[in-house]
Amino acid sequence: MVKNTTGGNKSKGFARKNIIVKTNNTLRVSEDEAELYAQVIKIFGGASCQVINVKGEPMLCHIRGKFRGRGKRDNFIGNGTWLLVGLREWEKEPAPGKLLNCDVIEVYNESDKVRLKNN
Repeated sequence: MVKNTTGGNKSKGFARKNIIVKTNNTLRVSEDEAELYAQVIKIFGGASCQVINVKGEPMLCHIRGKFRGRGKRDNFIGNGTWLLVGLREWEKEPAPGKLLNCDVIEVYNESDKVRLKNN
């Protein structure tokens, strides 16, 4: 008989061996004018969401592969989550009625939010 390596409901994928511990305790802050702080207001299907930046402009945000799959556990992106996003400088201005594109650089948790507010 063949050995069951996948488990019943994908339970082997959530084993403790796959947990990635965030070792560095440094806070990633905006270092460039193309990096903005934003908050998620709507989650779309796939790897995209709608965010609103500090200036109040809505943008279409693309969630990189680093923040999906196994990396989703420590970097969960939901409504109200604070993000550091990078603008796509190589793209032209969007057409009227379209949103500006950006990419997720960092996901902030509750303790990071407090540290950002203090700075």
